[in-house]
This record gives sequence, C-alpha cells and structure tokens, in this order.
Amino acid sequence: MEDEEIAIVTVPPHTAGESSGIQKLAKYLVRDSKNYIDAIRCLERFKTVPKSSQNLGSRNEHTHLDSIRMSNSSLVKDKNVILLDDIITTGSSTNACRKIIYEMGAKEVKIVCLGKTIRQVEYAHRLVEEKFQEELQILDFEHHTKTEEIEMIFDCETSNIEQDDEDRWLEEIYKLESSRRCNLDNISGWISCAEIHLGECAEEAHKALDGEDYLTPINPFLKVFADLE
Repeated sequence: MEDEEIAIVTVPPHTAGESSGIQKLAKYLVRDSKNYIDAIRCLERFKTVPKSSQNLGSRNEHTHLDSIRMSNSSLVKDKNVILLDDIITTGSSTNACRKIIYEMGAKEVKIVCLGKTIRQVEYAHRLVEEKFQEELQILDFEHHTKTEEIEMIFDCETSNIEQDDEDRWLEEIYKLESSRRCNLDNISGWISCAEIHLGECAEEAHKALDGEDYLTPINPFLKVFADLE
C-alpha cells in the first residue's frame, strides 16, 4: 500500500447514528497524511445491535451484515483500504465490514485494531479443546458404527449366495468384497476429511482467542465465545 492513496474506514459503533473514539482517532490519521482518504464514516450502522449478549446470534457476522451499509462506495472502489476498529472479540463486526468493503470494489483491505478482548481466554482455550475432543469421539463412534454396518451387510449378503456353482459364487463374493472395500474406504475418507476440517476449525478458534485470526461464522466452536462477550 506504500505511496498509494489509502482509504481510511472505521467499523461503526453498535448503536445506530452514534460516533466513536476510533472515528476521532481516524480523523487525526487522515489529517496528518496526504495519502489517506477520509472514508471514515462511509460504513454506517443503520440498525442498533447489542454490545453484549448471552446469545451469540446477536453478535454473529450475519447480524452485522444486516445492520451496516456503505453510504459512499466511490471512496473505496478500486482503492486500498485500512479498516480501523477499537476492540476485537470474535471479529464478527470487523469481518462483516471487510466483506462489505470488498463487495464495493476495494482492491485490498488491511485491518488494524487497538486491542483484543482477553477475558476468560484461557478458559475458552480449554473449552475449545474439550469440544474438539468430544467431536473427535463422535466421529470415532460414527466411524465404528458405519464400519460395523458395512460388515454386517457384507456378511448377510455373502451368506445368501448360493454355492451350487463355485465359479459364480466366487464372482459374487468378489463383487461384494469390492463393494465392501469401496464402502469402507469411502467412510474412512469422509471421517478423515471431517477430522481434518475439525482440526482446522479448532486451530482457527485458538488463533482467534489469541488475536491472530478471525473466527468465521460457520466455525463449530463459535459457541465457545459466548462467555467472552
């Protein structure tokens, strides 16, 4: 972004029509640099959302997308953007704003925040790990159950094959065995992919807790962040 015009945008407050400290700080940044474009208020909150809630439904990315709009897209279209926020907890409002800015044609969006909520972070790390282990056990149980089901079907089908013609019997056994192996490979592959995805989601959750990443709204560990709000 060096030596290019950069649009400075701020994440709007949770209350519609309200101003924030980060917007005032952004004014100083724009004033002190000739490369900065004042797009501070181009994102506006038109519907108030709670600052904190026991229900994560009030703080997910979709909620912010439904309550924030772009008032002047020309300020960010085909430009590099710095998106400023004060405090990030789950990153849902920041992610929503970044998505809106990209939809309005921005080239690149860099996020800068002043702080990260750290209340109960160690506890949340433990909850993420506990839930991760629970989900792995569920997958292991499902793998075991599906495998037993496949083996039972194979045993039942093979026992029903007539053995009066050995060549035909061997041919049928071969077909059933091929089907059995294929089914076992499919379920093993599906479980393996599910475990990898689960691990990636757990890693994303841990990084979000440490302020190194943002939690996506489909992350299965999102509920763990309820106690951080």
